[in-house]
Amino acid sequence: MDFLSALNVKQKVFSGFGLMQILIVAVAISALISLSATETDVVVISEDIQPAVLSATELQYHIERANSSLGFYLLSKEQSHKDSYLESLAKLDVVLGKLQNLQMVQDQPLLKDHVNEIAGGVNQFKQYRDRVLTLAESRDENIPGVRYAAVNLSPRAQEMLNLMSMMIQAEVEEELNAERRKLLLDLEGMRYALASVVNGIRAYLAFKSQSSLDEIKLYSESMNAAVSRIKLKPDLLTLDQADALEQFEAQQVKFSEHINEMINIHSSEKWRMDSYLIRTEVGPLVNEIGKHVEKMVDSLRNQASSTSKALASQVGNTISLVGILLVVGVLVGFTGSFLISRAIVSPLLKTKSAMEDIASGNGDLTQRIKVSGNDEIAQLANAFNLFASKVQEIVKEVSSITSGVASASERMTVV
Repeated sequence: MDFLSALNVKQKVFSGFGLMQILIVAVAISALISLSATETDVVVISEDIQPAVLSATELQYHIERANSSLGFYLLSKEQSHKDSYLESLAKLDVVLGKLQNLQMVQDQPLLKDHVNEIAGGVNQFKQYRDRVLTLAESRDENIPGVRYAAVNLSPRAQEMLNLMSMMIQAEVEEELNAERRKLLLDLEGMRYALASVVNGIRAYLAFKSQSSLDEIKLYSESMNAAVSRIKLKPDLLTLDQADALEQFEAQQVKFSEHINEMINIHSSEKWRMDSYLIRTEVGPLVNEIGKHVEKMVDSLRNQASSTSKALASQVGNTISLVGILLVVGVLVGFTGSFLISRAIVSPLLKTKSAMEDIASGNGDLTQRIKVSGNDEIAQLANAFNLFASKVQEIVKEVSSITSGVASASERMTVV
């Protein structure tokens, strides 16, 4: 209370209001600091993390869309799927450029590494475009067995058929008898077996069925058997037929070797190059890109989670701090108001009581107000004490004069 007594009333009042203002300012400043930190975290989430997550997700979407559109195009050859594939490839460049230019990616080495890995995978993925489109548009390029058959089997089969036709035509010119009739039937059987083998090859290239392989084997054996029967009748053959048969056998050996090689090619995992490419190269590459995108998104989500937790913590701390400051402000306000009002009102009440005592006619002029401090109330108390002292002196003088007059009056009465 001593420090309050050194202040005047105006200073006491202003001190009380000043203390309240300080508390209000403290609450406002703490709230502003917390809001500023909150704003920073919100900006990080909305302007850095969220765009990065959206760009990475969009990139993954276009990669998967391009891959699926490519698969549908390879199966159906529809132009709409090809257009969708090419459109997705074009959008990959746009989204990837946007992702690479994000400030957050530039500032964080881990994210930058992920984006570089993704960019490398995307560029590699795009490099398959011309190759897969060529496979889709060229059956010979796409199916090696077909190309091999066209180069090695078809010309040889045609030559063998020509040899068969020449042998049959030569037989027509000979005189027909029972032996030659059997020879002609064997020649026709050879031609029919060869044609059936060719049909079996075509069916196997189209359907890869076991029945086609069985057909090729069956008619190849039938053709070999016919050749063996004809070779048992060399005397029946003309010179041209014997020469043609010799050429046919030589071609037949090569033809059989090429059939086996064709079957090996067409039964391998590379029998269809587009499927093999998708399965062994493009598919794993897409999965690898997806893993890098997933790692990047997980990293961004972890940062978003950490930032969100920090944001929630800041909000909670702000609420607690503001609550504490409000409680302290209320307590300090009530305490300050009580002390200030007491410092002002208590001396006034004492002065009022002393004045009422004097004004009542029974006052004790010897009483004085205890003065503490140097404020207006203390000055009023000093003035009152001075006034009471002067009144007391006047009363004393009047009492002394009255006593003298009374004594003189008594003396006169005696005389």
